Amino acid sequence: MNILRWFQRHETPSDTAKRRLQFVLVNNRAGLSPDLMEQLKNDIIKVVSRYLEINEDTTRIDWERSDDAIALVSSIEVKRVLRVSERVSG
Repeated sequence: MNILRWFQRHETPSDTAKRRLQFVLVNNRAGLSPDLMEQLKNDIIKVVSRYLEINEDTTRIDWERSDDAIALVSSIEVKRVLRVSERVSG
């Protein structure tokens, strides 16, 4: 059994719909277009990939909102830490 899967949360369709609606509402309040959000996600993946081998297919970048704040939350599956000799600069 993959230990990481044990920690993963299993969403129901209503959970997924609720999360997507919250994402749209927070995205509108933050003033970020879908294109800018995608660019932000790609930039985050690019930087993290310099140091870690990750699974880009399962990477999620989301906004979470509380009463007085907006948070950028990411879920990135790390396959392994890259050695210094493997790291890509720039």
